[in-house]
Amino acid sequence: MFCKSCGALIDPDSKFCDKCGETVSEEKSTKAAKPKGGRKE
Repeated sequence: MFCKSCGALIDPDSKFCDKCGETVSEEKSTKAAKPKGGRKE
C-alpha cells in the first residue's frame, strides 16, 4: 500500500504514513476495474 500524499510504501495496518505523517484512509483496494472481454479481431 502506498501513501496518497507522498507515495511512500506503508504497512496496510498503519494509521499514519511513517514518512510524511499523513493519515491513512481505511479504503480497501479501489483500483480501476479491468475491462471485461477485450477486443476480438
